[in-house]
Amino acid sequence: MKKQLILPVALMSIGTAFAQAQGRYDDRGYGRGYGNNREYGRADSRRDPVRSTIETLYAIEARSRVDRHEADHIRGAIQELTEFANRRDRGRFHRDSLNDALRHLRDLAQADQLHPRDRRTLGAQLNELNRLREFDNRRY
Repeated sequence: MKKQLILPVALMSIGTAFAQAQGRYDDRGYGRGYGNNREYGRADSRRDPVRSTIETLYAIEARSRVDRHEADHIRGAIQELTEFANRRDRGRFHRDSLNDALRHLRDLAQADQLHPRDRRTLGAQLNELNRLREFDNRRY
């Protein structure tokens, strides 16, 4: 009887160890959840702040429960930042798209429906994007 019980218990403990070793989240952008503090909301700060903000917004959209107003701000910011990034990649700095995205982000950084950690992250990314806009103003 003891021999029959040892094998299933051993297999269960090995399976549990492997599951814990893999972590709670994966690395596809949703890995910055509240249970995993590896790189929460930073999406690799050495990279482009526009793309980093877009990734953060997708992650917030996936895990947050917000009303239609805030969801529209999330989608609007993603759309404007994507448009800005596409035009910038073609050599055109489209200030209007960036300004519209910043307006959406300012509203989201103040939204009570978002987790405080998300608001802080968006606030920091808002500052990065403001610096990007100011850098462009000094360039011309």
